[in-house]
Order: sequence, then C-alpha cells, then structure tokens
Amino acid sequence: MSAQTFDEAVSQARSQEHPEVMRIKRTFVEPLRELGTLRDQWQQAEPGYRLRLDHIFHRMQQAQQAGVDPGAILRLVNPAFNELAGGGDAMRASLLDSTSRQITDGMANMQGFGPVQLAQRVVWSVWPSIPARVKDNILAIETRLDCLEVLTGDGGDLQRLVEAAAERKAGVVA
Repeated sequence: MSAQTFDEAVSQARSQEHPEVMRIKRTFVEPLRELGTLRDQWQQAEPGYRLRLDHIFHRMQQAQQAGVDPGAILRLVNPAFNELAGGGDAMRASLLDSTSRQITDGMANMQGFGPVQLAQRVVWSVWPSIPARVKDNILAIETRLDCLEVLTGDGGDLQRLVEAAAERKAGVVA
C-alpha cells in the first residue's frame, strides 16, 4: 500500500511524460528555436512591411483621386496587394496576418504537445516544417512589396495611368 494521497499520485502521474511524447518533443527542439528567432525577426520587420503597404495603398488612393479608373488600379496591383493585405474574391487572410499566426500557433502547438495528440500524426508530423514555411511567407511578402513598389513608384505603371488620366482631362478641357 502506498503512503501517497490520491492527489499526490495524480500529480506524479501527470509530471511523468510518455516516452513516445518525449521522443517526439525532442524533434521539436530545433524548430522551436528557429521559430523563436523568426518571431523576434518578425516583430522587428512587420511594422516596416505594413508601412510599405500603407504607402502603396496611399498611392493607389491618390491615383484614384487623380481620375484613374479604380478597376484599372486593381488590375494593376492585384493579386499581389490582396495577398499582402487580405481580401479579394476568396477573402483570404493576408500574408502579413497569417505569418504572425503561423509563428505563434506553431510554437504553442509544439510546446503543448502531449499524449492526446499522439494519434494525430498527420497533424504534428508537419510542425517541424513550420519555420521553412514562415521563411517562405517572409520572402513572398518582400517579393510582392518590391513588385508593388515598382508598379506604384516614380515612373511606374501607376504613374503612367495618372498621366493618361491627366491627358484625358486636358483633352476634354482643350
């Protein structure tokens, strides 16, 4: 007979990890470390990405106020803008928002892994690849922002649309 109370026995049983859970959790060590680093980098970079996207959006609004057809503006910047900002026909989440969630959810899932998830191998077996997917998302964000900045920047296609709208207005006046 044991000298432990029931609560002590439950506490002891809970503190002992299942051997298979321990083995699987060891495979999460490196991805968790990478996600921690990516989280810190993301927290530094995300405000800059959002600022760049706001500048692009502001230029789109200026073009529309200058008389450029909104449809022409959307044809120029979609789908890259919708992928970054969210929305569009599919009402997808934005790359900016989903990257944040991917980091936090990935870390929480790996840290909280336990015996209950053992049977869900199809779910947890892909968690170690989350850092690579986050890196892919960040590269996609940077690529799309670069592309949009070229399109909406000085001498870009959006400027040509503004100039054409001005010429049409001048032709109507003359």
